[in-house]
Formats: sequence, C-alpha cells, structure tokens
Amino acid sequence: MQPQLNLLILHTEGEQALSDWIHVKDRVDRKAPEIETRIIESSSADAVTRQWQRSRPSLVFSASGKGAYEPDGGTVVISSQIPEEHQYKRLAAAGVAAPKTIELMLGMVLKPDVWGEYVISKPIGDRDANDLRLVPTEDVAPRYAAITNTVSTRVLIKRYIHSVDKRGFPFEYRVLTMLGTILYAARIRGTERRPPLAEFAKDYRGIPSSDTVRVKRRRALTFDEDVLQMARSAAAVFPEAACLGIDILRDSTTGELFVIEVNSGGQIWNFSSQRSKVYDPAFRRSLYTQFNALDRAADLLIETTRASAL
Repeated sequence: MQPQLNLLILHTEGEQALSDWIHVKDRVDRKAPEIETRIIESSSADAVTRQWQRSRPSLVFSASGKGAYEPDGGTVVISSQIPEEHQYKRLAAAGVAAPKTIELMLGMVLKPDVWGEYVISKPIGDRDANDLRLVPTEDVAPRYAAITNTVSTRVLIKRYIHSVDKRGFPFEYRVLTMLGTILYAARIRGTERRPPLAEFAKDYRGIPSSDTVRVKRRRALTFDEDVLQMARSAAAVFPEAACLGIDILRDSTTGELFVIEVNSGGQIWNFSSQRSKVYDPAFRRSLYTQFNALDRAADLLIETTRASAL
C-alpha cells in the first residue's frame, strides 16, 4: 500500500530517548502501511521535512513543545505549557476535585473555614517546584513579605492536602497520559516522615514535590482504579495537550483524591527523561511494561493520524 498520510514525531533530546520513538515508528510502520512516519529533532527547522509534511495530510506530534520546528499546515498535537494558575479553574469547572488555588495579593486575608488550617505557597513558573512552602492560613496576610521575599515572581496559594500513609510518610501519585490515555501510573513515597504540621510550618519550611530531584523517594507502580479514573477525568479537561504528567494526592483523613497539578510542556516522559535517570533501573523498566506504553503510544498515534490528519 502506498502511504496516504504523514506522521511526524518531534523528539526532544534529554526529555525522551530516541529509541522510544523508533520503537513507536516501527509499530506504526507494521500496523498502518498507509501512514509514512518520520522522526526529527524538535530543535530542527528542516525545510525538507516541512515540504514532505505538506505533501499529504499530516499529523505533527510532540510529547514536549514544538521547539524550533514550524509545522507547515497539518494537524499539530503538542504539549504546550498550561499555566498552573489556569488549571484549577478548568478542573473545578469540570467537576474534577482540585485544591482551591488563588494568586497571592498584598493584603489578602484567607479564612481557615474555607481554605483549611494550612496552605501551600508556590512561585508561579517554578517548574521544578523547589520553593513550595507550608504556611498557616491565618498567617498568609501578615507573612506576605516572608512568602514573597525569596522570589522575583508572582506566587500561588493552594489549599494544603495532607497526604501521608499510616506510618507518616508523605506520598502522591504521578500518572502519565498521552492523548487522554494512561501510559503509566506510579505511587511516590517520601523516605522521611512528615513532622507535625505546626512544627513544620512555624519555620516556613519547604515541602519537596515529586519533581524535586534532590529528595530521595521510593517509587512503585499503582493500579488503584480510583487514581486511574481521576487521571482520565483530569486529562479530558485538557484535550489540547498531547501528554500530561498528572499529580494526585489522597487526603489522609477522608481518602478523597485531588488533582494538584497537570504538568505539560515537557520534562514528563519519565520512561527515559534526564530527570528519571535517578530512578531505580528496575522501576524505569516497569514503567514501559505496566500498560505496554510504547505499543499503546503507537496505536494512539495511528488512530489519531487516521482520524485527524489534515
């Protein structure tokens, strides 16, 4: 069969292994001979590739942003950054549980009966989440200077969700979705018990996030159906994103799940990202096999190219 459709996969060095996309391409080639697939570096501005792309209806896919490549028509499916300050409103409007979030303003007074006893402060744009702070809700207004004096940007305030296991170790979930479908789901547990919150908050101490590389954690696959369904619901709210790294917390008291962030724009393909080099090798291998991730990714690209290529 002669190719009738073009699929262009943009690879970003350091964020995904090229071998992942070669595996995907080989499966697409075997299962869908009507689709011609090429892989290029997202840093490329290759005019020859753009000419090939417009020679047939095409789909351009990237698990990160598009980089330097400028698609010449076609359907473009990439993972652009979704500002965190917009995520809460969209999740809440769709009925997906997420911790209440607002941008911090001078003189802002928050009520504990609305926000809970504690909140998290987070600089907007802190992609590595290195400056998360636990703050008593009633102290947000009087401690405005302390909250903002270490950063040169705007700050988000998020309701704190206390998520620790029975032994007091903090934990959360990370679920990677592609085109709304789950590729892996992991449970991430800290290796140090969380001290009493009053003690933790009095020194305005930082809270490590799942993306903070310097903190040790134990990671394992999870098949908890309520977590998987929460991730599917969150991904459906952001259909424009090719891939999402969805972070979920479980309230230790109620068991309720909350989506705390949907990460996009890259640095989330933790099968083979630079960030995941610190993971246990056996765990990294298990991410591929949990849901046959690369085969599933190839099948999703076949389905999407057939349905949406222009």
